[in-house]
Amino acid sequence: MPIALSMDVHPHPLPSRRRFGLVPVARRLAVIVLVFVAIVACLLLLVNAEMAIMTGVRAYIEGESYWSKNQKDAVFHLRNYATSHDPRDYDRYRAAILVPLGDHRARVELDKATPDLAVVRAGLIAGRNHPDDLGEMIMLYRRFGQVSYMARVIVVWREADRYLLKLDHAAARLHARVGAGQLDAAAL
Repeated sequence: MPIALSMDVHPHPLPSRRRFGLVPVARRLAVIVLVFVAIVACLLLLVNAEMAIMTGVRAYIEGESYWSKNQKDAVFHLRNYATSHDPRDYDRYRAAILVPLGDHRARVELDKATPDLAVVRAGLIAGRNHPDDLGEMIMLYRRFGQVSYMARVIVVWREADRYLLKLDHAAARLHARVGAGQLDAAAL
């Protein structure tokens, strides 16, 4: 008669590591790699956002230099027109003033709750901003316009636009007087 040995043997015994809650090395390595990949992906997204912000800031700085130069040129040509009455000086004034007026149109449109991006883009192009920078410029204004540093810049821009519009109104009056032959020195 064969002797039966009685042992508590499971048909599929668990390895001792799993029994004590230990995860196999391959699984731990996969989790570490996934976490690392997620961190790298987040860093890439952050770098992409930072580059877009830097591009927008650079574009606004460059645009401000065009705005300033053309505004000064407009005043210079308008002063020349006031003394010379030469229509070419007025044409030079009009060409110079179009740059800050384009930026003005873009800013006014960007201040709206739902701006017409075609108007914004046309205004920024008239302001001699590079077409490749327009998306970042719009994003920067819309997303960060309420941040203290950007908000102060926008307030200064609005104030400068008020003077710009006064200058353009004075230029139109001057041009009308010169065209009508009203050339008295006090009016000019």
